Amino acid sequence: MKSDKHKCITCGYAAKRARIPIFPYANPAYFEIPFDERQGSSALSLSTGAGNSAADTYDIACFRGKVDLVSLVNELEGQRPGGIPGHVRETYRLQDSRQVLEETGCNEWFPYESGRTPQEHLADFQLQRLDEQRRRFDLRLFEHEQQAQENSRLILADSQQIASDIKRATEEIKASTEASDRFTRRITWLVIILALLQVIVGTLALTSDSWIVEFFQKKKEQPAIEQSVEPNSNSSQ
Repeated sequence: MKSDKHKCITCGYAAKRARIPIFPYANPAYFEIPFDERQGSSALSLSTGAGNSAADTYDIACFRGKVDLVSLVNELEGQRPGGIPGHVRETYRLQDSRQVLEETGCNEWFPYESGRTPQEHLADFQLQRLDEQRRRFDLRLFEHEQQAQENSRLILADSQQIASDIKRATEEIKASTEASDRFTRRITWLVIILALLQVIVGTLALTSDSWIVEFFQKKKEQPAIEQSVEPNSNSSQ
């Protein structure tokens, strides 16, 4: 079988379907195009072998409906001259069908696996998609966990830095308070000393004033005594 990726000939959704899919005259289901018919070791068969009626004749079809393979085959068939016998026309149709399978493809291509129906290929694709979504989810979850751990580490580092800053600020405040207390005690002692000095100076001032007053009083009294003594001296003479 050709290894043409993204071509219908290697796609698991490429299938056979009754040319007149009207129940009960034909089975509307999609059937596998066998491996040997795909690779060319056996001729592509579009008949069930049950008869020659249209209900027993199949066309190629896309199980997911992404490409209208029948219309492409009909276009090729329409390019042939008319008046061709029916059995010859069917032979040409088989050739046209193979050509369409080999030349046509789409982005929804899914690799064909021998022995599996189009329905099973779709189920495989959906399981793979779910598994891929789960892996992406696990990866995002892991990334979120890593980011959360990094955020926790940063928060812890910030908390430690804040605690260190608070401790340093507390020590600075304590040192400043102690220095302020020492300054306050010094000011208090200085005020007390100044007050004592004022008391001493005031006391000395009061004492000095009393002595001076007493001295001047004595000075005043001494002339009076001398005057009283002189008359007495004159009378005795």
